Amino acid sequence: MTDLSDVTVVALTGSLDRTGGAERAFRTIVAGFESRLGMRVELAAHLPPDDPEVRDRATVLRPAGAGVGPGMLGRMRGLIERAPRPAILFGFQINSNVVASVANRLLAADRRLPVVLNDRAAITEMTVARPGGGPADRMRAAVFRTAARAAYRQADCVVCNARANAELVRTFVGGASPPVETIYNPLDAEGLQSRFAERDRTRWQSDLGPLVVAHGRLDPQKGFDVLLQAFARVRDEWPQARLRIVGEGPVQAGVRRIVAVTGMDAVARSLGERALLVTAQQQVKANHAAELPDRISALQARVKELEKQ
Repeated sequence: MTDLSDVTVVALTGSLDRTGGAERAFRTIVAGFESRLGMRVELAAHLPPDDPEVRDRATVLRPAGAGVGPGMLGRMRGLIERAPRPAILFGFQINSNVVASVANRLLAADRRLPVVLNDRAAITEMTVARPGGGPADRMRAAVFRTAARAAYRQADCVVCNARANAELVRTFVGGASPPVETIYNPLDAEGLQSRFAERDRTRWQSDLGPLVVAHGRLDPQKGFDVLLQAFARVRDEWPQARLRIVGEGPVQAGVRRIVAVTGMDAVARSLGERALLVTAQQQVKANHAAELPDRISALQARVKELEKQ
């Protein structure tokens, strides 16, 4: 393997705290740069981290009380300028990708770094006006869309976590697209399995009623509406099959309406479940299968690949 121990990675993300899946993924990637590849990492974040583990080593682009503005670009430009060479610039998610790219372009040509951007399917959300938004919102979306397209075109490589997402990036950028690679989210299959007793798969063929648990953020991207429609077809073949959705989010009320219209909650109660939809804080036990919903995430594809091994 190529020795990368003399290479510095200047890595920018929104938040360095482990508050969600993307944030945890970033921290895992950075840890891999350091522990597996021996690279030096200069961290930067839009927001001040609460995590003491990284607070002292990170460059914060928006210190407490600071808003979005030119100061962010100035701080990022300074970090890039000071980074020991050889170095690469690593942006993580669309806002950071734009800021990193613009800050890099503010440097003299001989001081700019090669740029690798990581996109996690936010293009379709961040580059369009909000439903019901007025002229100002449409203008904001148009300006950001132009800046994002320029940032991606100027990158040396874009890494996506799903093939569908990679195709979105290529379409968005157009003919001047840089190389777009797909690297699936890491999944510790052995670690996950070790947390559960071995399941008897024959229970799917019994009258005990298998329980499928779907866990995820209740967001349109996750496609819980598709899951509910699909599970109705599953119950045509396995009438005792049970479904439990664990999650909260912006479309929680909409999911509840679908549940009510389809009568699925009544079905859940008749099969011994208190409710079909519960929150992540409530204990979930005895599930026989886990569904990981997402219209464009790579996690499901990675699970399927591991199951075949």
